Parts: sequence; C-alpha cells; structure tokens
Amino acid sequence: MENIDSMVATQDGVTAPGGNADLYTGAIPGGDGAGVLDQLFRALHLNDYALQIVTGFIEPSGTNGYWTDPFGNLMSLGNWMITTALLTMGTASVLSSTAGTVGIGVLSLLSGNPEGAVAAGAGHALMHFFGAPIIGGCFAMLMPGLTIAYVIPMIPFVMWMFAVAGWFIMVCESVIAAPLWMLAHMTMNGEGLHGHAKQGYALLFNVIFRPVLMLFGLFLGYFIFDSVSWLIHMCFGIAVGLVLSNGWIVSNFLGMIVLVSLFVMIHVTLAFISFRMISILPQRVPAMIGFGDVDRVDIDQFSRDAAVVGMAGTLLSIQQSLGGSDRTATQPMDDKNSKQIYTGANKAVDTTMKKIL
Repeated sequence: MENIDSMVATQDGVTAPGGNADLYTGAIPGGDGAGVLDQLFRALHLNDYALQIVTGFIEPSGTNGYWTDPFGNLMSLGNWMITTALLTMGTASVLSSTAGTVGIGVLSLLSGNPEGAVAAGAGHALMHFFGAPIIGGCFAMLMPGLTIAYVIPMIPFVMWMFAVAGWFIMVCESVIAAPLWMLAHMTMNGEGLHGHAKQGYALLFNVIFRPVLMLFGLFLGYFIFDSVSWLIHMCFGIAVGLVLSNGWIVSNFLGMIVLVSLFVMIHVTLAFISFRMISILPQRVPAMIGFGDVDRVDIDQFSRDAAVVGMAGTLLSIQQSLGGSDRTATQPMDDKNSKQIYTGANKAVDTTMKKIL
C-alpha cells in the first residue's frame, strides 16, 4: 500500500500509465523479481519508462498534455528515438569492450560501490550473447527516427520546389509562345489563324494565377495533414494500448519498434497525399472554368517521384553510412535498391529524372 500511495502521489495523472511496477516517474522497484532480460534492458535504459515515453508521443494528449503542431510532435519523437538508439548503442559498446568494463569496475570499486563492478562484469558477459540483437534493435529504431525527424518535415518543401520548377517551365514556354500567339491575332475579319485562341488564354491564366493557386494548395495541404494527423493521434494510441496490454517489457519493446515504424509510414503516406494539393489545385481550378490542362509536365507525378527518389536515396545513404564498416564509400549501391529507385524514376512523365538517374 505504501508503494501505491507513493505512485499516486508522484506519478498518477502526470505521465501515461505503463501498466508496470513504477514507484514514481522513471524509477523501478529494485525487488520486483525481474528476470535477466528485464534487468539487461533496464541497464541499457530500455525500460518501462522508455516505453511510456514512446507511448506518450503517440497518444492523443501528447507528452505535454495537449496536442500541438504535428510536425513538432513528430520531430520530437524522432529526435528522442535517435538519442535513445545512440545512447543504447554507446552503452552496449562500452559493456561489450573489455577495457570499458574494467574501467567501470575500477571506478565502481574506487567509489565504494562494489555492486557496480559486479553489474559491469555481468553486463559484459551478457553482451557476448545479446550484443547483436540489441544493436540490430537500435538500428531498427534509428532509421524510423531519422525518417520522422528529418525526412517527413522536408516533404512539403520538396513538392513545393518542384511545383515552382514546373511553373518556371510554363513561364519559359509562354515567353516563346506569346509573340506567336499575338501575331495570330493580326487579322481583319473572321477568327484568325488561331481560331478562338483558347489554349493561349489558358496558358496566360496559368502563368498569372498558378502561383496563387499553389500557395492556397500549400495552405490546404497543411490543413489536411494537421487534421488527419490529429485523427491518427486520437486513434493510434488506443490501438497501441490494446496491442501492448498483454506483453512484457522485451516483447513490448520489439512491438513498439514495429508500431513506431508503422506510425512513421502512415505519416509519410499522409504527407504525400496532403501536399499533393500543391499540384492538384492549379490543375483542377482552370479545368472547372473551361480551360484545358496546359501542363507540359505532370507536376503531380513528377513531384511525387522526385520526393520518393530523394527520400529513398537519403535513407539508403544513411543506411550505407551506418552499416558501412564492410563497404567502402565508392562501392556502388545494392543492385536491388538501385533497380527500385531507377524504376520509380522511369515512371515519371518528364524525362529529366531519367536523364539524371
């Protein structure tokens, strides 16, 4: 009862309940009968409180008790995942090295803490068996963290810049076509050489009003992403709680990696769907008032292909850098990944991506 009173007085209502034996925020009872794997995960800071932190980022209320800008919350989750993965890999590296273990043991003995020396020796022995799975789990958590912290916030920028590039292409075309279009009006009677010149007026309309429509599309894209991300936050936390309700610390940690990866991919897909408004609005509005599609490049397909190729190339470079101990910097990328990226670029309407790749 004393432990329960301590938990209610210090933790209840402050952080998300983790369903574990917590005395107060970040503290675990020493005599809880934890097994070897539980103690190992807690020594590496992969404990119940870490699971509560991840759950807090994806629960409806968020870590600060209220839901804020989705990009800010997602970047906070990604940065926390990156920091946790790097700290865990650093701790595992120290425990797995003989020099690090001896140093920790000596410092523990000099400070009058023989239990620390014993724990360092036990951790060094356990790392020979669990080092590879732990490092693999850290990489599995590091890649989604990098994606959600740095790649997703850049998707609107990439799609916006390629939409701007498409508008510049249209302006350059109009510079060449406008004098000929004006000469076609030089007739004394009838409809002239050009007929009704509908395509010329459509091009003029797009050159003038497309930047405004693109800006409205960017604002609407943020609104759609903001609204649907709020809905995901409201529902995903409930689903996560249902999935993790019957697990223990090791299985829940592995499950959390899978769920966070799913959470990241949902937001990547949502970002592409939402910010397509940058190209959809300038295409649909002229069609509604009778002007045909004057795009010489499918900006919608081109921007999505460019964003996908850029994101895939970035993640592939990160993966090669992190796991590049057995591969040199000049070694070509994996054939399978190269084929996937090249295939994605071949689907683009514009030939620029094909020339580059």
